[in-house]
Amino acid sequence: MPGPRDTPPGSLFRRVLLAVCTLVAATLLPAATQAQTPPDIPEPGDTVHVIQLEDPGRTQLFLTSTGRTLRRGELQVGVHTIPIHWSVMPSAAVGLTDRVTITLGAPVILGTPAAFFVAPQVQIIRRPAVQASLGALAFYRDDDLIGVAYGVGTFGNDDRALSAGLGYLYTGSGDDLNEPTLSLGGEWRVGRRIKLITENHVAPYLAEAWLLGGMRLMGDRLHGELALFGTLGDSYCCVPIVNLSYSFGR
Repeated sequence: MPGPRDTPPGSLFRRVLLAVCTLVAATLLPAATQAQTPPDIPEPGDTVHVIQLEDPGRTQLFLTSTGRTLRRGELQVGVHTIPIHWSVMPSAAVGLTDRVTITLGAPVILGTPAAFFVAPQVQIIRRPAVQASLGALAFYRDDDLIGVAYGVGTFGNDDRALSAGLGYLYTGSGDDLNEPTLSLGGEWRVGRRIKLITENHVAPYLAEAWLLGGMRLMGDRLHGELALFGTLGDSYCCVPIVNLSYSFGR
């Protein structure tokens, strides 16, 4: 009787071929059987419910907040970048309750921390088509403080909404700014995972406006944004902004 090393080449080839055929059959036959099962096609009069993906970035436009807040225990970490200026702003936001969100972050320019900011937000109105919040954004650097206190309302739903806000600038150095800023933004879902977004700010005392427009790509927890930034007044245009965020606890 021949040993393992004495197996004829033809017999070894047939064994390998048989093993390959068996593996292919085991892989393809279940799929072929499933493919032969006709799909469940609803009748013309049936109601079809499509489950829409919730926007994980619903509490923000590009840089500023909407009237929405995070849910209790929800955590969102992200980074805003302006590539051509080598600017990065990592941040983290957490829902303390369903109506109270606090955000912390630190802008970094050319590898050097430029400031530290804290931004609490409290929702005062929560209805299906209207959400409104009061909040503040405070930047700290050394002994300097500058920030804005604001109110913002979002009107619409998760697919199409308009956000409008009014803010007042303040400082901690005794300079009384009390200058108003106006904001107007919108979001429009054009696909299950794509939104078009615009965010615009006006500072009347500076006679300038800051304009942003772009898109958001949404996953279940991860979302990214690409926007172009420009100003009216000094005609500064087309600075790219790239944002990336991930949500926990949803």
